[in-house]
Order: sequence, then C-alpha cells, then structure tokens
Amino acid sequence: MYDLIDYTALVEIVEQFFTMFINSGFTKGLLVGASLELLGYGIFKAVSLININY
Repeated sequence: MYDLIDYTALVEIVEQFFTMFINSGFTKGLLVGASLELLGYGIFKAVSLININY
C-alpha cells in the first residue's frame, strides 16, 4: 500500500504555521484576554457568593 500523503512534509508545514501563530501578537492578546476573562469571572463569582451568604 502506498502512502498518498507525505507525512514529513505535512509535519513541517504544520510546525511552520504553528510557530508563526504562536509568535503573532494576536495569540498573545488572546491568551491575556482569556486569562483576564477567567480571573474576572472568578472574582464575580466570589463576590456573588459572599453577597448570598450575608
């Protein structure tokens, strides 16, 4: 059975695009935004639970 896909070339292409995506500013902004979103949700949830208890 012959392979129709050259896996080594495919891996190299994916690595190139992955490193370009990781090094872009969009990804860094996306990570900062996601972490701030989770942090903000955690603070909101804690404050709402404190308000329920009192």
